[in-house]
Amino acid sequence: MNLLNYAVRPIPGDSEFVNSEKEELYQSTFDFYFKILESEGDRGAVLTASAFIEHELSKIMRQRFPQQEESDKDHIFGSHGVLSGFDSKLKFAYRFHILTKEEISFFDGFRKNIRNPFAHNFTVMNLASLRDKFIGVLQSLSPINSEVKSLISKKGMQFNETPTRYLFNITMALIMTDLSFFEMTPKFFKVQIK
Repeated sequence: MNLLNYAVRPIPGDSEFVNSEKEELYQSTFDFYFKILESEGDRGAVLTASAFIEHELSKIMRQRFPQQEESDKDHIFGSHGVLSGFDSKLKFAYRFHILTKEEISFFDGFRKNIRNPFAHNFTVMNLASLRDKFIGVLQSLSPINSEVKSLISKKGMQFNETPTRYLFNITMALIMTDLSFFEMTPKFFKVQIK
């Protein structure tokens, strides 16, 4: 299963009107997440994106489990549960074919190289200081890497000259939007940067 998919495709059985509505909803969702990330400082943006990803992965994984008592869910997903940490969620998502190897590489790289330095280091830091690591993480997921480069190009910008924070906001807003739409439909749409 491929959780993240970045191509506009007609959805079988949907009229163009319904597709258009979904594309508009996808665009407005992307805009919403982009603005949330933009309103935060670097640390806040990274931790917000990370918390959102973990939350959405938990929701998707809960759907994969058979009906359970609430107390059982706490043992699995609660603050001390087996799947309480980002790393354990990623391992589970891969083993149960929720995420592809490429997606795991992206999320794990994000966790290790971007999220953890902000979450576990008190010193002042910014995304620009982690540019090479972020570019490496971005390149590990070729569909989103291509989409980000396309969006940057459409804005008349050069990828290598684009501020790291702007690249981060675009990348994570795409990821957050796709995770939000996963429950609705596995088909996703192109977005524009406003």
